[in-house]
Amino acid sequence: MSGMFNNGYIKYRKKVDEYLQNPDPKKLEKLFEDIKAASFMGELEESDADYLISELPIQTDNDLEFTYNKSNIKHTHPLDQLCIDENIYHQKIKPKTLRHNGKVERSHRNDNERFYSYLTFYSLEDLKKQAKAYLKRSNNIPM
Repeated sequence: MSGMFNNGYIKYRKKVDEYLQNPDPKKLEKLFEDIKAASFMGELEESDADYLISELPIQTDNDLEFTYNKSNIKHTHPLDQLCIDENIYHQKIKPKTLRHNGKVERSHRNDNERFYSYLTFYSLEDLKKQAKAYLKRSNNIPM
């Protein structure tokens, strides 16, 4: 995070704080996109934008690959445990909200089409390196 807080940072800091006080899955994606756009347009320093985004929750559906909340499994899911350990808020979308779930499924399809089915991995380290580069590109593609 840069040392001096400019008006852009203060503006988006307030928006993040408001969101964290009253989380709404419908507003999360818009807030994320607004922060990235402000960074791109120079309204926010990139390091300030990254810091603000790091405070936002991750959002997933309720499938077993993300959580055991809706199942009979009695231990903590690895993703839930990671979120607890790293102090990350894991926001789960409401069941049967097709608009949100559709975005998640589209993201999975895009990852498969752009990454998993396209690249060849030669080792675990190679996979990690390629995944990191892909995520950096993918996180900057508008949905």
